[in-house]
Amino acid sequence: MAVVPSGKNKDLPVSAHLMRTLSTFSEQPPPPNLPNAEHDYNVAKRFLQKMDNDDESVWELLINALQKVGEYRGEVTLEIFQKILRALLRKSMTRDPNLFREFYLKSPPHRGSLGYCNVYRSLKYKFDIEERTPDPNTAPDPLTLQKMKLLTEAGVGLSEFECYNMMIAMRKLAENHKIAKARVWGKIYGLYKNYYVIECEADKDEIRIAQERDKLMTQEAKASAAAKKIKEQQEELDKNVDDMMRGMKEEVVAIKEGIVMALAGPEQQIQQLQTGVVTAEPVDPIAAQQLLAKYVMPPVPQPPVFKANIVPPETLGSGTNIRRYYVANDPWHEFVLLPDAVPAQIVTARCISKYLTGDLEAPVDSYPEFPGVEKHYLRSQIARISAGTIVCPVGVYTVPGGEEEIYNEEDMLPDGYLENTDYHPPPIKRLVDMQRNYWMHIRKYILPQGRTEYWKPPGDEGEFEGFEDWDEDELRGRLKPPILSLISRDDSPETDKCWSLRRPYRTTGLQNCITARSNVWPGAHAVTRGFLWENIYVGFAVKYLAHSYGPPPLPFPWDEYEIGPEIMEKTDPTPEEEEAWRQRHMPPTGAQVAPVGEGGEGGEGEEEDAE
Repeated sequence: MAVVPSGKNKDLPVSAHLMRTLSTFSEQPPPPNLPNAEHDYNVAKRFLQKMDNDDESVWELLINALQKVGEYRGEVTLEIFQKILRALLRKSMTRDPNLFREFYLKSPPHRGSLGYCNVYRSLKYKFDIEERTPDPNTAPDPLTLQKMKLLTEAGVGLSEFECYNMMIAMRKLAENHKIAKARVWGKIYGLYKNYYVIECEADKDEIRIAQERDKLMTQEAKASAAAKKIKEQQEELDKNVDDMMRGMKEEVVAIKEGIVMALAGPEQQIQQLQTGVVTAEPVDPIAAQQLLAKYVMPPVPQPPVFKANIVPPETLGSGTNIRRYYVANDPWHEFVLLPDAVPAQIVTARCISKYLTGDLEAPVDSYPEFPGVEKHYLRSQIARISAGTIVCPVGVYTVPGGEEEIYNEEDMLPDGYLENTDYHPPPIKRLVDMQRNYWMHIRKYILPQGRTEYWKPPGDEGEFEGFEDWDEDELRGRLKPPILSLISRDDSPETDKCWSLRRPYRTTGLQNCITARSNVWPGAHAVTRGFLWENIYVGFAVKYLAHSYGPPPLPFPWDEYEIGPEIMEKTDPTPEEEEAWRQRHMPPTGAQVAPVGEGGEGGEGEEEDAE
C-alpha cells in the first residue's frame, strides 16, 4: 500500500517522501485534526521496533524477511513469503545447545555505558548564577580538566574520556563523603583489573575526632601497661616470698640433720659421712607418703618471651595518613576507601616486589609474610610512591622561618609549609637543567621505621643531646631530609639518575611545558607550564630494579638453649680416676669424734690430751 503525502509535501514523489521519513526519528506533533503521513509512519515504526524479552522486534523480522525476498530468485508469492517468515521465526526460537546461551550477558562496552549513564544521572547539579569564582577548598579541584589536559599534552596521564569520567566520579564522591579536596592521583595497572586512585584530604571534624580517639587509646594503653607492671611486680614479690620460705625450710631440715649426727655415735657418724644418708630414726611409710604428697614440683622451664615493640601508625591528618585514598576498578564503580597506612606494612612492602591483581581482598603471598591483604599492600605502595615522586618547581611553597615573618595559621597547609604568593615560574632552561636544582619534594620522607616522625620505643631515657651520642642504627633511623628538599639530593642504588627532565615539544611563548620523570618509580611524572603544575602516576606500582629481584635470605635458626658446661659433652672418667676422687673426698682415718658429756663438757681424758 502506497503512502500518500499530504499538506505542502503533496508534490513530492512517494519514494522521496519515504526516504526522508526513514531518516527522521523525531519531529514535532502535527496540528490537531490534520492528517500527517510522516508522523503516522514514525509512530508505527517505533511501535514495531519495541523489543520483547528475547531482544527481538517485529521491525527486525520484517527487515530480514524483505532481505530474503530480495535474495530469492523467482516469483515471490504469498505462500513463499509465509515460508520465509516461518523459517525466520523458527531460527529465532531455536537456542544454542550450549547451556550458557540461556543467560544473556551484556558486552563490556554495554555494561560500561550503562554504568556511566548511572553516574551522570546520579549527580546533584546545582546551578548558581551569582557564584562565579570557584572555591579552592571544594572537591574536586576546579582546575582538574586544565591539569589533565596539560598532562595529555605532555604525553602522560589518562585519556580525555577517562579524565572526564574521573572528574564526574570525584564530584559524586564529594557528595557522598566528607572530604575537603580531591584530585586524580593516578592509575595502577593490575594483572586482571586496574585501579583508579583519587587522593583527597579528610574533613577537619573527622581529623579532630580521630585525634581525640587516639589520645583516649593512648591513655588506656598507658593505664593497662601500668596495671600490668604492678601485677608483674606483685607476682615477683610473691615468688621471692615463696623462695625465702622454701630456703628457711631447707635450713631447718639441715639443722635437724646436724643435730641427729651430733647425737649419733662415732661409728655411725663416719658411716653417715661416707654414705651421705642420715638414719636417726626408722622411716615410717605412711609419713613418707604424706611428705611426698606435700612435695611441689618445680615449674616447667618456659622459653624466653621476646616483647617486640609494635610501632603505632600515625594519626589521621598527619604523616603517612595525612590524606586518604579511594580506589575503584572503573570510574563508574563505587569508590572504596583504603585503610590507613601502618608502619609494619610499609616496612614489609619495602622488602618484597609484587604485582597487583585488581582484587582488594586478594591475599599477598610473599616472603617476608605481608601482614594484610592486597588493599593494605596497595595503600603502602601509594604512601611510598607519594613520598618519593610528588614534586613541584622550586618556589611554589615556602617554609615559614624567623620570628619576624608573620603568617596566619589557617594558611598553613597540612604538610607544614605555606603557599608562596610571590611565586614566579623559573625559566625553562633552569627547569630542564641536568643539575636538577629547580624541583623540590613536597611530601615528607618516610623513615626506615615506616613513619615520617620517629617513634621512641618505651624505655628510652629522654632525647639525645647530640649526634655524637647516636649509634649507626640511630642515625639511619632518625635522620631524614628536610621538607621541600631538592630532587638533586635523591639517591638510589638501582640507578645513577633518579630523575629525567625533558621538554616534550618546542613552542614559543608560555605554551612550553616541562616534564620530570622518576627513574626510581617508573610511571611517576610531574608536568609544569607557567603557574600550572600537576603530578600523576600511571604504572604497575613496582619499584625499578637494576637486577632481578631476590627475596631476603632466611634467618639463622635460634638456639633452643644456652650453651654451657652443664650440657657440654665430656669424656667419662676411668675407674682409677673415680677411685682416686673418692679417696680424696673421704674423711681422715685418724680423726676421732669426741663423745658429748654432761653439760656439753668433755671428760678428764680430753683435758689431758689438750694439754
